[in-house]
Amino acid sequence: MDTGRSDETNVLPNSNGEVPPELEQIVANLAAQLADLRRSNAARDSHIASLNRALLERDEQIADLTQALTERDANLAELFASTSWRLTAPVRLLKLGLPEVRRRTGKWVRSQFAAPSTQTSAKAAMKTRALALFHSLIRTVATGRVWSESVQPLPHTPSLAGESSRFSGPISEPEAVSAAINEVESTQVIDPSDSGRRTLSPAASGAGPLAFRAPVDSPHPRSPEVTVIVPNFNHAPFLERRLDSIYRQTYRNFTVILLDDCSSDNSRTILQDFARRHHEITQLHANAVNSGNVFAQWKKGLTLARGDLIWIAESDDFCDEDFLARLVPFFSDEAVQLAYCRNIFVNAEGEPLPFSFETYLAEIDENRWSHSYVQTAHREVSESLGIKNSIPNVSSVVFRKPSHLPLLEEHDWASMKLCGDWIFYLNLIRGGKVAFTSETNSYYRFHTQNSSVSTHTSDIYYREHERVAIEVAKLYNIPGDVLNRHREIIEGFWQTNCPEGTPVFEQLYRSEKPACATRLRKPNILMVGFSLCAGGGEIFPVRLAAALKERGYAVTFFDFHGAEPNPLVRKMLPPEIPLVDRSRLSCSLDELIDDFGIEIIHSHHTFVDHFLAENIQRRHPNLRHVVTMHGLYETDDPEYIDAKLPTIMRSVDEWIYIAEKNLQPFIERGVYQAEQFTKIGNGIKPPKIAPVSRDFLGVPIGSFVLCLASRGTAEKGWREAIMMVKEARTLVDRDIHLVVLGDGVVYDELKSETLPHYVHLLGFVENPIRYFAASDLGFLPSRFKGESFPLSVIECLMAGAPVLASDIGEIRDMLTHSQGGLAGGLISLSDWTLPIHEGASMIARFASDSQFYNEARQMVPKVAARFDLEKVVDQYEAVYARVLSGNL
Repeated sequence: MDTGRSDETNVLPNSNGEVPPELEQIVANLAAQLADLRRSNAARDSHIASLNRALLERDEQIADLTQALTERDANLAELFASTSWRLTAPVRLLKLGLPEVRRRTGKWVRSQFAAPSTQTSAKAAMKTRALALFHSLIRTVATGRVWSESVQPLPHTPSLAGESSRFSGPISEPEAVSAAINEVESTQVIDPSDSGRRTLSPAASGAGPLAFRAPVDSPHPRSPEVTVIVPNFNHAPFLERRLDSIYRQTYRNFTVILLDDCSSDNSRTILQDFARRHHEITQLHANAVNSGNVFAQWKKGLTLARGDLIWIAESDDFCDEDFLARLVPFFSDEAVQLAYCRNIFVNAEGEPLPFSFETYLAEIDENRWSHSYVQTAHREVSESLGIKNSIPNVSSVVFRKPSHLPLLEEHDWASMKLCGDWIFYLNLIRGGKVAFTSETNSYYRFHTQNSSVSTHTSDIYYREHERVAIEVAKLYNIPGDVLNRHREIIEGFWQTNCPEGTPVFEQLYRSEKPACATRLRKPNILMVGFSLCAGGGEIFPVRLAAALKERGYAVTFFDFHGAEPNPLVRKMLPPEIPLVDRSRLSCSLDELIDDFGIEIIHSHHTFVDHFLAENIQRRHPNLRHVVTMHGLYETDDPEYIDAKLPTIMRSVDEWIYIAEKNLQPFIERGVYQAEQFTKIGNGIKPPKIAPVSRDFLGVPIGSFVLCLASRGTAEKGWREAIMMVKEARTLVDRDIHLVVLGDGVVYDELKSETLPHYVHLLGFVENPIRYFAASDLGFLPSRFKGESFPLSVIECLMAGAPVLASDIGEIRDMLTHSQGGLAGGLISLSDWTLPIHEGASMIARFASDSQFYNEARQMVPKVAARFDLEKVVDQYEAVYARVLSGNL
């Protein structure tokens, strides 16, 4: 018999079914090894997750450094191409010749100010000061310091005042300073690389029609990436000059998308050559079948584009090499949606035509385009762009890339032959600003293949202008004469260009259609937020603004800048919504309201509400003010509310409350009037859910995960949450983990502490829904007295997870289905204190009782449906319509 087999048989169960001790020991050893392996794997997974996060951080740092280098290069390019660099060329030359300048001018000044012995001591003091001043000016020029910071006027003294009228020197000190500055300001400096281009003195490049702060004053210089889209069809004769003018731009942070629409000439060969030579920044996409219209190519280019800004450079045009360097700086103003430059009309050979850009626009305004300016879209359309297409060619335009532009999906627009670009501008700039520079040029080529040339005598020219008038009336609150002037210009063109036998003008352009379109216009809204930072009351107005924009409203976002902004929250505001920052505002609120044509102001914070009420000085008959309360009126200092509420109430037309407790301060002060208050909850757009992986979180498979997302303040219960999870882990045999999202004081404190391995502190994230979706249970153990209708609860429900939260504000109603059932659990507070043991017990039950957990989870989709943002926006639209109609 085999001895090994006999030994193996001895460890099998005996006839009584008892397991021998040897087998029990083997099983115990294997179980211990398995537990060790699990712990080792968990530690390994956690380490891998940490390494993944470290790699992501490293990649972000590399990207930041790369961007910083790109910005430095771009800033240097902008500096060398700037007007100020050209204007200060004499100063730099003066510095090089400083010794000789000081010797000669010093001698001249001493000779001019030499005083006879009979002069008084006061005159001698004046001479000494003048001489010192002159040398100070020379030193100032040599060191490059700013005139206004270096030159101080002489102190006014009675003795000198008495003598000044009798002083017989050749030039007084103020006159010397003025003359020196005037000489520099009046100097027209031509850079050798700018041969033949017009230049402007500083005085000529002022703020223009509207005194908004110019980009050069921006405290936040940027060099955003520009995507250059070049749509081409059979323009081989013009391509090389077009592409050379793009790739030689002095502003270097750009990429190029070359699009060929199935050309039959040798365009493809030329495009391939440029794509090969500039492969690191160029894509080439060639259609096998012609698309049939240029706007299909625009749409394709916008879909492929990754830059912040877009330049559609038509393939038969060209431009100056500083085109981007002149236009991009305007976008440091985040309300600027579009910037364009002076056009020079040229023939097929690229030679200027007698008919100029200035001649083309003279019937609107002879002087408007003689200098650079920044203007609101409301003013721009009212004064020029609603009357005539003052942007005659898209090649002269750089615009902010929209994330959502419904116009691109309209077939009628895409089939337009002449005025499609005009309508594109009208939609693009709405609610924002337009910038123009006269300091660079785009060359608009007219030739036999040019589509805009061949349509001027056809019926479609006039029908498309009728469509433009309809678009203007539908989108803008314009003065009555704008459409009349537009019609007069088009009718005059018809009388000049249309031969006998063509349809009468009234058949081609019907004035009643634009008049009817005014009824379709939606109001201009100024959405005012406390700050672009984390917090439900801060993020909700961003989401509401985006939803209103999608519904066709003109929305401008005003950042009160009450707290340090969070870049990730800033990214939530779509680029097509113009942003006005209070910290950079250089006009009054009254001017802002008029210049943007604001009809509804919608604010979301007590400080902001009072700021608006106190600083809007003039009466605006068509202006309405709506306030949404997010729980601050009942939690702010009562003395502050007592002092400020009367002023605020005089300004507000309708109050929106999200929780019943929001009404408390109004009821207590006897100022509550039910007809002025409407209850509307919060909501979000149903998301496309892409959960983060648990490996990324460093959470072992099979663990029970809670996710807490809120501001990192003591009242939001972060520390209590950690305590509850710690105790819950002792109550059940389940590996429980806590993921914490957000920033704030407590986040900063916890970062410096050693946390348990089951607590994952991730900071603020752009999309918390992805983390809720990867978790088993949302968690909000808040003791914040202002908690009303927390967005984090809605986000968790939308992600499909139940929520365990404090029973405060509207949270109970939020989690309760109308037919019964709770999509989670509630923690009762005792004197605004969180009960640790009660919270831990509830966590343990959710983690261990699968039936209890599944019942709550099944209620989630039924409850979540109530918080669809579309339903919330419907209610806000009804409020806006009511306040505008005066039916309060």
